[in-house]
Amino acid sequence: MWDVAVVGAGLAGCAAALAAARSGARVLLLESEPVAGGNSRVSAGLVALAGTPLQESAGVRDGPVCLFTDLRATGGGANDPALVRAYADGQPELQAWFARYGVRFTALERGAGQSVPRAYQMDAAAAMQAVTAAVSADGVVLRTGLRVERLHAAGGGMRLETGGGREDAAAVVLATGGFAGSDELLATFAPSQRAAIRVGMPGCRGDGLRMGRALGAGLRDMGSIKGTFGAHAESGGGVYHALLAFYMGGIVVNRDGLRFVNEELPYKLLGEACLAQPGAAAFQLFDDAVMRRSEAGLPLFDPMAQHRAGRVRQAPDLHGLARLCGIDPDRLAATVAAYNAGVAAGADAWGRSGLCNGAGALVPLRQPPFYAFPCGTALLATYCGLRTSPHGQVLDVWERPIAGLFAEGEVGGGFHGTAYMTGAALGAAAFFGDRAGRAAAAHAIKATQGRLICRD
Repeated sequence: MWDVAVVGAGLAGCAAALAAARSGARVLLLESEPVAGGNSRVSAGLVALAGTPLQESAGVRDGPVCLFTDLRATGGGANDPALVRAYADGQPELQAWFARYGVRFTALERGAGQSVPRAYQMDAAAAMQAVTAAVSADGVVLRTGLRVERLHAAGGGMRLETGGGREDAAAVVLATGGFAGSDELLATFAPSQRAAIRVGMPGCRGDGLRMGRALGAGLRDMGSIKGTFGAHAESGGGVYHALLAFYMGGIVVNRDGLRFVNEELPYKLLGEACLAQPGAAAFQLFDDAVMRRSEAGLPLFDPMAQHRAGRVRQAPDLHGLARLCGIDPDRLAATVAAYNAGVAAGADAWGRSGLCNGAGALVPLRQPPFYAFPCGTALLATYCGLRTSPHGQVLDVWERPIAGLFAEGEVGGGFHGTAYMTGAALGAAAFFGDRAGRAAAAHAIKATQGRLICRD
């Protein structure tokens, strides 16, 4: 019997396993896929942090109050203030966590839902490699390619049924990710997202959501699921090529060559708007002035890299670009002319006042050549699920703790609300995963009167 069993080896699961092991617990970490890392490994690698030395050196004033305010506003006030407050106040703790495991951040950018720059870029694959290496070094038993199929309360603890038999643990942390790969659960909770491009890892089937519900867990944010705008049309099946050129000065048009949204909005809201367009498809349109703002090392803000990879279409004028995209040339030219006129007059037809969240001056699109990035809405993650406390305890439908059951990462609900701040998911996965692991270990030790469980 284990002290703590963690189901899912993405960032949240690894953080939970590390914390439980450091607390003295005997820990089993189970991953259904052949390789650990989950969606964290294929994500854009942006983490939302506040009050950092890098911000201070750049003259950016940020801290818990500003972060809390932005998260609540971005989530439409529907997110749990206790979860948001814990994350905002725990920034020093979170930054120390990343430093402990050697995760390096290479750039600072302003992202969706941020009133100041606080999106830090990391190499997601390299970060997960470092974290999973630490898991093995800390004595956690990691088993990959083993799916947990059922979870029961048994003998004062939890019993996990797997394809290879069963395991018992005093406490379980669910960190199984979301359900972007489940047609059934999407049809139930987010039918509007079924037209989105599926870019999540195969293991995101909603296993943790099903197991938690079977034990009476309450749910949060199920009606707020939104895909992320900006994924290239070739994305899918664990491959995710995305660009946010509209936050750099570009505009977004549909297949008819018409703008349909205020491009400064959070990309979750843009994603929802895109799904309502013909073919659920769009083009990010920009000129050479935007192209020359490319930031190497920041994939979402590096159109030049996307161009080198052959994903950006180029033409010397708008009519030529329109023909490449299958758009009526005169209509596209009229759309750009109207946008440029609005920029000059300071009165955009869609109410756009800045590049991202009201910040950054709008610029006309006039400098040839012109570019188009064909894209749509990607469903990488679902960001909703089991109701939890700030320490990861799963709460039932009456908001009472379910003994021995914890959950964090994408399978948990309540943190994001109706929309999503850039970098908040990875930050929350590490922060709340660490908290859930410590709480699960404390529960296990208490359940055995302070004695570590030493038998299989």
